[in-house]
Amino acid sequence: MITDLTSIYTDSIGTKQSFTPSTEYIPTLEDTKSSSRVMDEQYNESCSDWSNVSINTTLKDLTACVERYHNLDPNRFDQTDIPFVIAEYGCATGAASVLPLQTIINAVRRIQPRMTIQIILNDLPENHHGLAISAVSQGLSLYDDIYIMVAGKDFTKQVFPNNSVDIAYSNMTAQIIPQAPCPRDENVFFLANSKNIQSEWGEKWVQAFEKHWESFISNRQKELKTNGQLFVTVLIYDDPILPYQEKETQFYHEVAGVCLKNLLQKYNLADKLQSTLKTSSSMFKSHYIDICDKYNEKIQVVSSNSYDIIDYFYAEYERTKDSRQFGMKVAAYIKGWWAHVLEGGLVSEGVNQQLANTISNEFFDTNLPKFVSERASIYPEYFRVLALSVQKI
Repeated sequence: MITDLTSIYTDSIGTKQSFTPSTEYIPTLEDTKSSSRVMDEQYNESCSDWSNVSINTTLKDLTACVERYHNLDPNRFDQTDIPFVIAEYGCATGAASVLPLQTIINAVRRIQPRMTIQIILNDLPENHHGLAISAVSQGLSLYDDIYIMVAGKDFTKQVFPNNSVDIAYSNMTAQIIPQAPCPRDENVFFLANSKNIQSEWGEKWVQAFEKHWESFISNRQKELKTNGQLFVTVLIYDDPILPYQEKETQFYHEVAGVCLKNLLQKYNLADKLQSTLKTSSSMFKSHYIDICDKYNEKIQVVSSNSYDIIDYFYAEYERTKDSRQFGMKVAAYIKGWWAHVLEGGLVSEGVNQQLANTISNEFFDTNLPKFVSERASIYPEYFRVLALSVQKI
């Protein structure tokens, strides 16, 4: 039986705080900067298929983390009176949570069937935690002795007490920089290449990422128990970039610099484009490893496997050749992780909320589907994922 403890969450010092999942967080003007890491309410419906393709590929690496933890500390798995703590950082609305959590639980229970599992889903306070709890509770409904909580706090800070987490997991969220350090090229994301990282603005983005990732790693090593495991998946770029990464760069450049910019010009708001862009980044693998190596007395990188993942929407398009459906599904997927950012960015620039909503709806529901349907030739067939396994020494 799953116990849904949605009425509380644990803050960084272990204090229980009130939480009401049915009440939506209403951000202030200053809070709009945080929405760079908040997913749309429809994220589960529009993005779960895409997310699960990459997750399935990396599950064997995640299982290895649990088995490694057992090999290093078999006594921990005999301590059934102490709940086994799994923390997910950046749970969003739960779309990408269920498969990894099932994998960890199955691996733990194969070793110790009587182990109580405590799951803590972490994301920003303004995240749709009620949706995450619902998705995860439903996905884990067949398991007994599972306890689910949420922790509403920015994971660039310490979220949990020292030495309290057995397995830490994060899927496709650690690549998101909290705030844009400066304007950049007209692309939905910061996509690293050998040229732009040497530009003045590119260097600032790399420095901001390194500061963000170092904070993430530093705080996770504090929270993990000795021998505890951290498993992170992130989108990365190669140097030199691969042919499908060249397509991805062009595609998302045209989505922002052509499709969205043209719409903003219609409303005399083209100068607001930079405020609408995501702060997600695809860096090189070395950017992640080099920071981890700075903490080699406290943590150790165990594996860092890179995978070419077949894009779910492109694969479907190759089967059906239905460009209209392709455009609609890709646009819905993009809306899932961009709508709040676009609207919040416009509002932070002084655009009233009603107009921001109008522009967002016109862009994602009308303009973008048609735009994407005409650009299947430059839509990337794959994306590159780094599956990074780290253990605390």
